[in-house]
Amino acid sequence: MKFSLAQFNLRKTVLRCAVVIGLIALGIASSLLFRAHRGLSAAETSVRHQDWPLARQQLKQYLWLHPNDSQARILMAEALVRDDDLTAEEGVRPAINHLQQVSESSPQFAEARMREGRLRFLVLLQPGAAEKLFRQAVAADPESVDANLLLWKLLDMTGRQSMSGPSFWRLYDLTPERSRGMRLRDWYLSEFHPGTANFAFDEMMGFVAPGSTSSEGAVFKRLLEFREQDPKSQLTHAALAEWFRLQGDPQHALFLLQQAPKPDAVHQDPFFLATHVEVLIDLGEFDRATEVMNSWPKPHSGYSFWRCRGIVNDEVLKDFQAAITDYSKALSAPPGKTDWPMMERKAHCLVLAHRNAEAAELRKKAKVVEKLMEQDVHQRMRRILTELQRPEGLLEMCDFYRKLGRTREMESWQRYIRFLKQQPPVFRRSNL
Repeated sequence: MKFSLAQFNLRKTVLRCAVVIGLIALGIASSLLFRAHRGLSAAETSVRHQDWPLARQQLKQYLWLHPNDSQARILMAEALVRDDDLTAEEGVRPAINHLQQVSESSPQFAEARMREGRLRFLVLLQPGAAEKLFRQAVAADPESVDANLLLWKLLDMTGRQSMSGPSFWRLYDLTPERSRGMRLRDWYLSEFHPGTANFAFDEMMGFVAPGSTSSEGAVFKRLLEFREQDPKSQLTHAALAEWFRLQGDPQHALFLLQQAPKPDAVHQDPFFLATHVEVLIDLGEFDRATEVMNSWPKPHSGYSFWRCRGIVNDEVLKDFQAAITDYSKALSAPPGKTDWPMMERKAHCLVLAHRNAEAAELRKKAKVVEKLMEQDVHQRMRRILTELQRPEGLLEMCDFYRKLGRTREMESWQRYIRFLKQQPPVFRRSNL
């Protein structure tokens, strides 16, 4: 087919236009790509200057071309959360959405899980959901100070101090030598003064009025709100139920447990099971307590399991030899070394098993521990802990833990005392 000159020129013109349009499009794309790359750097600068709206605008442009950039997702989450002009709905939930898009293969996976967990725990008051995220963060990065700290605090603030040892000691090992005295003080308070141990967190989360010097009622408010905001978690129901059980109201504790979700047997929460067993024992519902105990998933281990199984074998099945074995395993765990009532339980079983000499020896030990739990002893301990820079006073902390048989705490205090003695006086004066 032959073309006329006019047709030929028209085709040349169309081709030139296509080339020009292509070059323009390429230029626009290149410009956008260049601006996007500059946008990440500019956004980092805006974050440092705390210009949150500008940072979000720059990150939005960057993420349009780089949706899988984990660092940009984390920066966007920070810009959303830290802008005080945004409500929780406008800031926190979109931030969580960005953090959830950081994949497990990303180097920032642990950081993203820790940050999402922090938002769910401290802002949305969802400890059940937050705990899973903190455990993922710790598994991915065992040396994350923030993840270990928050996991320990979450366990403590949901009534599980007896289960929090591994998290605390990981955190302790990551703590600089000069700050370990404060860590050990917080550990002591979490076990022996749980009502005041988390004052700063309770104030931050709104359970203590700003400027208040008292945390009275904070624990109940906290556990009640956790259950309201995280109703699908067995944990939050169990934590509030355990509070009522300790207040002497097992009937209401059982009512709360019955409102909890019922996952399959493999995913039963050990804390929920332990609370359920003890509530049923308190109410004299021995058959149901045995049934719950038998539903405990494997592996069978830990202070709570051995304590509960010992109580069932002792009070329900009257298998005193088995109860002695279970109580012994529970008492060998760190929380068991302060559980003088369980020592008395074991001593009673020893008498029934005609092992009177062992029972008498254990009752002596129980009496020593009982005296160490008296109020005047702990008033003195708290006074000592207001002066962490004085090695002489801290020797009493070593003696306290020595009498309890808590070797790790005793040796940790001894190490901190040696550290203090090696420091110049100016450090000791400014230590707190």
